[in-house]
Amino acid sequence: MVDAFAQGHPELLDRLLAPTWVDIPSPPTAPPGPEAAKQTLVKLRTAFPDFDIRVEDVIRDSNKVVVRSTITGTQKAAWLGPPATGRTMRIQAVDIHEFEGGQVVRTWHTEDWMTASPLFAIPNYADFSATVPQDHGPPLAPASGLPTATG
Repeated sequence: MVDAFAQGHPELLDRLLAPTWVDIPSPPTAPPGPEAAKQTLVKLRTAFPDFDIRVEDVIRDSNKVVVRSTITGTQKAAWLGPPATGRTMRIQAVDIHEFEGGQVVRTWHTEDWMTASPLFAIPNYADFSATVPQDHGPPLAPASGLPTATG
């Protein structure tokens, strides 16, 4: 899948992903199967023409493969709402791919979009925390049966 996204070849996804492939989490409006990944690939490559994925780690266990990667790209068109900024993003991602019959049947993925916050002009934590009221109310009671800081 990395090659399909990094090189901009959505047709590769038809071979790699099972027709019933499930993307977790998946937007509610995403079509079923490989079509969802192909649409995402085209949108990403349109917004970030120099989109690239560098694989950092690969771990295999039985029928699952975990891939930790670094994703980079320069925003040249709208993405997730904000218009093009011309800024470069660099985010970490972790994908877990489950295989059956030589194809990926399910993918769980997590991207660290907070590291791309400068791209979207999301305020940094220091700016954000200054706007949060300092009185957060009473502390939460610990869950029953769990150890506490006091014993």
